[in-house]
Amino acid sequence: LMLKIGFGEQVSSTELIKQVQAFRERHVAQLENVYRIENELKAQLDQNEANYFMLLSVELGAKFHLSAVDWADTTITKLRCRDK
Repeated sequence: LMLKIGFGEQVSSTELIKQVQAFRERHVAQLENVYRIENELKAQLDQNEANYFMLLSVELGAKFHLSAVDWADTTITKLRCRDK
């Protein structure tokens, strides 16, 4: 995706938007998994000390995927505005 964006002048905005939307959808799906795991870990936090540290890792994953979704939303908006 980075190469397609980097050489975006050679691809239609419509195609770029489709690619970015697919990227976004993958990260939204991953976020759903991360949130499910996060909730499971929070429910079991007092059962095992390792869950606390696993939760820290899961929170990093959530922030990573949220950042990707945010970037995709911003990029889609910019691409749509550019075509006007």
